[in-house]
Amino acid sequence: MFENIGEDAVKDILKKHPLGIGQPENVANACIFLLSDASKWVTGSNLVVAGGYSAH
Repeated sequence: MFENIGEDAVKDILKKHPLGIGQPENVANACIFLLSDASKWVTGSNLVVAGGYSAH
C-alpha cells in the first residue's frame, strides 16, 4: 500500500491510526464477536473497527 506514495504521506497515514494499520484478522475478529453468543444483547449499535482512526 505504501510503495507508491511518498514518505511524508506514509507518516501522515500512520499518525492517523494510533493502533497501527489493520489486518484482515482485525475485521474478522469483530465479525466473530457479532456472530457469537457474546453479542446476543447488542442491538442498534455501530461497531467501528478503525484502529483509532475515528478518535481524532
